Amino acid sequence: MRIGLIFGSFNPVHNGHIAIGKRVLDEGLVDCVHYVIAKQNPFKPNYGVSFEDRERMLAIALVTPVMEGYKMFAQPIEKFTNENHTFNTLNSLKDILGHDNKYVIICGIDMYNQIPLWYHGQEILDNYKFVVFKRDGYGNTTAGVIYLETNGQESISSSTIRKIILDYNNGRLKDSLTDALDGIMNMSVLSYIQQFNIYWME
Repeated sequence: MRIGLIFGSFNPVHNGHIAIGKRVLDEGLVDCVHYVIAKQNPFKPNYGVSFEDRERMLAIALVTPVMEGYKMFAQPIEKFTNENHTFNTLNSLKDILGHDNKYVIICGIDMYNQIPLWYHGQEILDNYKFVVFKRDGYGNTTAGVIYLETNGQESISSSTIRKIILDYNNGRLKDSLTDALDGIMNMSVLSYIQQFNIYWME
């Protein structure tokens, strides 16, 4: 089985994350997709939102009628391994999901370009297949890597969502939060955010 892996903080999960998984499945590049939730990316500031909240939001986004027929799963592997290094997480995933599977890492061009800086980064590059979403201005530079052009939804950012929520809470947003985030994120995830006042403070 070809298992696609999308690593990220999902802080919060948005429609771009889901669109990436759907597209790779639609194009027949993998048989299923696991979203692997990071405890903390060492290249980013502290998330300020618990692993558990991000895990719940991701699970909500993946269990909706529009997701029927798509084999996409929230995989909280790092919660159990207490591990932040992707290299070790990949080994743990293979222990859980099976060593006979083929694992395909799905990521954006920015993340792909950072991998040489990671713990055992070159070993990851040498031993795993990659599907890389790229933006205009980036060429297809690596043999053996499948490159896909990024479309509108796939370029949504979690930081944009966090800023919209913060602006709304501080009276800097004229639209309702539902209108401002319509088409950007799952409304059930937004309800969870509102229920627990996530991203409400600077």
